[in-house]
Formats: sequence, structure tokens, C-alpha cells
Amino acid sequence: MAPGAKEALELGINGPEGIEISRPEELESEATHRAITIANRAHCPIYLVNVSSVSAGDMIAAAKMQGKVVHAETTVAHAVLNGMHYYHQDWIHAAAHVTVPPLRIDPNTPSYLMGLLANDSLSVVASEHRPFSTKQRALGKEDFTKIPHGLAGVQDRMSVMWERGVVTGKMDENRFVAVTSSNAAKIYNLYPRKGRIIPGADADLVVWDPDAARYTVIFKQEDTKYWLLMLY
Repeated sequence: MAPGAKEALELGINGPEGIEISRPEELESEATHRAITIANRAHCPIYLVNVSSVSAGDMIAAAKMQGKVVHAETTVAHAVLNGMHYYHQDWIHAAAHVTVPPLRIDPNTPSYLMGLLANDSLSVVASEHRPFSTKQRALGKEDFTKIPHGLAGVQDRMSVMWERGVVTGKMDENRFVAVTSSNAAKIYNLYPRKGRIIPGADADLVVWDPDAARYTVIFKQEDTKYWLLMLY
């Protein structure tokens, strides 16, 4: 990505928007295709992380339809947020959304990725938990390449997925459990010791109350990206 970042800086693009401009969607799509092709030729399953774009998602869906052993995840941030935040007039707000791969500009991308989670083109939603404070992000005030990459995700991953996935009707409760829990256990060969409620399995249980909603979060991070969502 260094050449793209260098080119953006030479053009005078030094704000948070540079993170998306220097990492265009077509490069993610090309890298996804290349990785799937190499894995297929090597007769090896592949797990792709942090899928952030429609084109990469389409590539994965097509590969799975062809019978290729491809597992892929997106993050909770990519499934609900878009890259227009990088153009916010408040630099602190814009920088707070910097992550890699970047959130995509197309406002329809999050809904599309959520749909891929629902139809099993994407198997897992990850937290990709890597938060930074405003002070830390300010290191990139004059150069977007120096903004630390990452967003908070552990605390709100399941709540956000419930609100945007189940409450909106895009997936049912069983699919919610699959993308947040059991699919990962199966992919990493931990199932059925984990990922299933049966005698002898680990008692790693979450008791979920869909009627216990909240609008605020309590943690040390200065900024959360999900203030406008009802959380559970």
C-alpha cells in the first residue's frame, strides 16, 4: 500500500480520507481473487479476513458457488459503517474511523456485507478490536499514514449484529449465533467442544435478553462508532 499512500500525499491528500483513497476497492478484489486462486491450485482451504467491499464479497460468493473451500469474515465495523465518515469536517471524528482495510465510500456496502453474512457467503463477523485514543490518533494530524489503524469492537460486536442483523430481519437468531459464535468454532476445528450446547462441551454460554436494550456504552474508549444504535 506504500505507493498508493505516497501518491495521495504527493497530491496533497493528508487527511483521514487518504486511508480509503490509497487503498481502493479494486486492489482488495484483485488480492482476494489471487489468494483464492493460489489456495485452490494448492488444494488448500483458505480463510480471508476483514472483507470490506462489495467486489471482494462477490469474488468470495462466486468461489463458494464453484465449490472452492473458502471461508471469510468481515468485521462489525465494516458491516454497519461506511467511509463517508472520513470526509467529516471534524478531523477527530474522521480519524476515529480509520481502520485497515478502510470503510468503503459506497453507503450500500455495509448492508451488502450484512446480506453476505446472512446467506453464508461470509461465515464470521469479527471484532477486530484495536482501539486508539484521540491523543494517539493525533499523531497523524498532518499525515494520514501516521494515524493508528483500528476500531473498538469487542464490547459491542454481538449487540450491533443483533440490532442490524436480527432486528432488521436480515438474519434469524440461528444465523446470528452462527456468524458470531459457532461458525468460527467449526472452521478452527473446535466444534463440538465449543459452539454447541451438548453434554461434555465447554459451558461457554451467553444468556441473551432481546428486551434488555440500552443506548449508551461504558468503557474507557473516548469514542464509540455506535452511539445511534440501540444495543442489547
